[in-house]
Amino acid sequence: MGWSRILGAQMVLLFMAITFTAGGVTQIDNSDLSQGGINVWSISKGVIYLFPIVMLLVLSLIRPVFFHSFLYVLKVFWILIIFLVLAGIELIWASSYEYSSIKLAIFCVSVLSLFSLCAQYFAIYQKTANLLIYRHLLFSLTIISLVLLCLALTQPVAGRNLFGGFVHPNEVASLFGSGFLLTLYYKAKLQEIGVLTMKNCFSLYAFLLISIIVFIFCFSRGAMMAFFMGYFGALFLSYLFKQSSKFVFLIFGLSVIMVLGYFLADLIASLLAREKDGSDLKNLTGRTFIWQMIFQQLNMKALLVGHGYGAISPKITVQLGHVALAGAHNSYLQVLAGTGLPGLMLFIGFLLAAFNKFKRNLLQSLNYKVDFLIGIFLLMIVNGASEGFFGINLSAPFGFFIFIYFTLVLNLKSKIRG
Repeated sequence: MGWSRILGAQMVLLFMAITFTAGGVTQIDNSDLSQGGINVWSISKGVIYLFPIVMLLVLSLIRPVFFHSFLYVLKVFWILIIFLVLAGIELIWASSYEYSSIKLAIFCVSVLSLFSLCAQYFAIYQKTANLLIYRHLLFSLTIISLVLLCLALTQPVAGRNLFGGFVHPNEVASLFGSGFLLTLYYKAKLQEIGVLTMKNCFSLYAFLLISIIVFIFCFSRGAMMAFFMGYFGALFLSYLFKQSSKFVFLIFGLSVIMVLGYFLADLIASLLAREKDGSDLKNLTGRTFIWQMIFQQLNMKALLVGHGYGAISPKITVQLGHVALAGAHNSYLQVLAGTGLPGLMLFIGFLLAAFNKFKRNLLQSLNYKVDFLIGIFLLMIVNGASEGFFGINLSAPFGFFIFIYFTLVLNLKSKIRG
């Protein structure tokens, strides 16, 4: 119980540090020295990032199993390690060495913190680490949601800025959409192993309700569409891979939804639009201009080595109307612009490796009606087309994804041993 609380506290603090910012939507990570400078906020976030790393170092000196576990984690995420090494080498040609080096250093420290925490779970709990990680992830999101709701009560603004300048609404929506899917999976898992109690059910349903409230108030249209594609995609792939007799009914249901979507397109667009004339939908809230600019900046050198980690152009920061940013609002374009085609191929390679793990887990979970973990994967893939969850700062959804990916690796590892 003692170790469980120590690991849970580290996870809560880590996700609090990743999720909450002091700069709002125009300044995603105030711990970045090139944006916010050194202050109490950045120092506290830095200390939280370093704590799991220091903890692992101390434990490794006492018990070598922790160091061996960390080596195993590095082996699991070897593609990401190569990506980071490549990004470091490409700093030599970066358009702005200071900007890219600071971005990369912060990202490396935060990812190393995630890896260190994964290693601690694996070293202490081995085969049973999965359920504990799931429980701690949901507990972390519960704490975040309660903090968000408390902040909402003190904010004078309404709408999607209800949480003020403390979080990125799109990030939070994607994070809680992933948490919703994890809750469905975790409930099925507890039921399958026979430990689902009334208390567990009440806690899980309470979190589902809170996550829906936070998800709706964030009003991220990209996250909403990604969530539904992840949810129905999980249903589709589950029935497809397991060759269920209900597959035909699923196809019929999806077809009905697509037909209704076609005839109700104008109504749906009016509900999703934030501007009265719908201009924000026509240019995807300025994203199309950003993407056009990125493609214009992709000469041969940029394609081969990129503009430098975190950069989208030699100018780095762009101001387009009400959209102020230093990111591409697209994970794939962000990686391409920053690290070139080699970096993009490594990133896609990691996603393909992840899909393989999700698929193998789905095929082996014969007792589940639906494996909603693969919905988390689909949500990340789809929402990555409109949000920069990778390639600039560590985002909470990507950190969440790292833990889910690691649990699937452990799950497959334990089944092979068994």
